[in-house]
Amino acid sequence: MLFSALHRQKSAPRRVLLFPKVWAVGAQGEVQDPDVETSRRLLRKAARRYRVLLVPVDPFVGTGTEGKGDGKEVDVDDPKAYSLASMFALAEFERVLYLEPPGVLLDSSSLDALLAFAPQQSVAALPADEMREVVSTSLLLIRPSARSFNHLLKAYPSHRQSDTDLFRHAFPAPGSLLSDTYFISPDALMADTASLTRFPETFNASSYLSSTAYVRIWDPELPGPEYNIPYQDKLRVRPKVDAARNVWDRIYEGFRQERMEVCGLDLETWRTSDEDVTSEESEVVDVVQDNVDVFVDEVHMVK
Repeated sequence: MLFSALHRQKSAPRRVLLFPKVWAVGAQGEVQDPDVETSRRLLRKAARRYRVLLVPVDPFVGTGTEGKGDGKEVDVDDPKAYSLASMFALAEFERVLYLEPPGVLLDSSSLDALLAFAPQQSVAALPADEMREVVSTSLLLIRPSARSFNHLLKAYPSHRQSDTDLFRHAFPAPGSLLSDTYFISPDALMADTASLTRFPETFNASSYLSSTAYVRIWDPELPGPEYNIPYQDKLRVRPKVDAARNVWDRIYEGFRQERMEVCGLDLETWRTSDEDVTSEESEVVDVVQDNVDVFVDEVHMVK
């Protein structure tokens, strides 16, 4: 979906998609898992229609002192076995810009400018909060190199840590943050849907949509825009200010439509817990049983 938006907005930089190598080939050199057919279809579409370079990657396994000699086999199907650190192996590129999904691209021009003209450094990241003491992995501008890649390998322990923890350990702030002297305001590069709940009544929706490059769809109380979330759950999270709420609704609905148009995928069913599933199934059984009882009564009446 992001590549489709970049293509539509005529963004010039090359596009790269890293994906688990196991999706492409199995142990015998043949595709084995039928459950990844949708992923393979979308990979082919990305390469063919949106000029995306597909790069298969192996799980990221560190060589730090904590990771030596544990003898544990890596689960190639575990999403946590892969890391954003693999981007540093893309040595053929001078710079790589990463945007955390899911999100909606509003204007690629400022991101293209950042990629082309920002000063060189190993990592340039947004701050995780207003204190600017740690880096966030929501937006990363990196300079791939074997030196940085090996540095991350050594810093990666055996007990898999999150990319956020890994990057904060390897690239401490403020040296790794996007500088205030950059020609683009960090607020103009990226925002998230959760921040829309904090805007006052004077919020200007037109200005927000025209000055923001990328909106990451992130609300801590919701599982993600790819799920068909019950309306009551959304109602508790949506912004209270009318203008901000309209933007929030527009972003979620735009994601849903784009998911269908670009990927051919409807929203996924969301269930909060096993207890909820059990409760729902119990209600279904009760309804079915009631209908059966009615049907039996009607049959007896016919007899």
